[in-house]
Amino acid sequence: MIKSNLIEISKFINGKIKKYNKNLTVNNISINSKNINKNCIFLAFKGEKYNAHDFVYESFKNGAIAIIVEKIFFDINIPQIIVKNTNIAFFKIAKLNRIKSKSYFIVITGSCGKTTVKEMVSNIIKLSNINFTYTKYNNNNIIGVSLTIIDLKINDKFVIIELGMDKLGQIFKSVKIIKPNLIFINNVFLNHIKNLKFYENVIKSKGEIFYGSNNNTKIIINYNSNYWNEWKSYFININKVPIYFSLNNCKTDFYASKINLLKFKSIFNINIYNKKIKIKLKLPGLHNISNSIAASSIAFIIGIKIKYIIKGLNNFYNIKQRLYPIYLNKNKIIINDTYNSSINSSIESINILNRLKGYKLLIIGDMLELGKLNKRSHYFLSKVINSLNINYIISYGKYSKYITNNIKNGIHIKNIKSLINIINKNIEKHRKINVLFKSSRNVGLSNILNIFLKKQTIKNFLC
Repeated sequence: MIKSNLIEISKFINGKIKKYNKNLTVNNISINSKNINKNCIFLAFKGEKYNAHDFVYESFKNGAIAIIVEKIFFDINIPQIIVKNTNIAFFKIAKLNRIKSKSYFIVITGSCGKTTVKEMVSNIIKLSNINFTYTKYNNNNIIGVSLTIIDLKINDKFVIIELGMDKLGQIFKSVKIIKPNLIFINNVFLNHIKNLKFYENVIKSKGEIFYGSNNNTKIIINYNSNYWNEWKSYFININKVPIYFSLNNCKTDFYASKINLLKFKSIFNINIYNKKIKIKLKLPGLHNISNSIAASSIAFIIGIKIKYIIKGLNNFYNIKQRLYPIYLNKNKIIINDTYNSSINSSIESINILNRLKGYKLLIIGDMLELGKLNKRSHYFLSKVINSLNINYIISYGKYSKYITNNIKNGIHIKNIKSLINIINKNIEKHRKINVLFKSSRNVGLSNILNIFLKKQTIKNFLC
């Protein structure tokens, strides 16, 4: 946080100070009573599952210099800022830090790949020795956005914010705080259709990002998910022309050429206006090539030297649970892709499995948040799988049965023990085998994979 004091914070959030100490300098705000740093105020945020007022005493014991609460704690002898609503106060403090910051704000959104793009850009900037703050993990809702903004320091040149949503209005609320200097939209797919109901609402929800823009805001859009004609009405200057990137459209500003897809890596050129750079990416799949182009477009536009773009992408390693290969031995490979799942990401992952040599076993779980499209989407995926050379398919979950119901060489399993037994038998039977675990996070396939791995001898982890 940019250095502040009790009076400045109290005025901005319309609070009243009790037990005031004029000598206090505030360096940080925490909503986690266990995570109290030097000169840190604890704010009692009220979540869906907890009320942080219950943890005020713990924050005091851990060294909080002051608290922001909705009621006074008479037996705690530190300054207290009393507000009507601590949640509103929290978002206002993020807004205060944004106003005080001179950093360049980059906002990354999209249906798929936004975390990977953010991590790639962060890696590029890190290697160029520039101070910056970025969204940790995938904390991309308005709480995570606010935490990222509060976390920024006065000497940060860039702030990279990953922005997610599953309902209309969520991106709008976040960008009103962020006020981005650069807006990036990676793609638009049929994700979160359960809450959004219609694809038009998915497009509209992504377009909310432009409500935080101004005439000087730079915009980068995937040409293959181009809804600028719909989005530009949200923008102050409807004549503004975005910067476009694509996987292989040579008419765009950033695109790939000479693509060579290998086992768990990819070699290709990225065309940046009139320049070509060769990338040796340690990630598989066309979608990761697209993510690399996306990251290079952001890095180039914000002024990062090309040598750092090359180095940052060549030295980028896979994120766990995202097509993450685990070697039982050199011939037996488990691929963990259980972080999240959609139609597009499932097809890409299964295509990667299909290209591998040896016996191919697919463990497929539900694609969630598809609402009324659940049955249809899983049935569609079965048609894709039928067109490929996957040896055996095991489905697990409520909706994935609509995949294996339409596949000859597949079975639906409800029992975890039975599922693990079948996997073990296949691994023992086949000398060369690749097993892909693919599902949405909440299905629980990652937990099943962990149970399975505990009984295995892991020869090597490939990041």
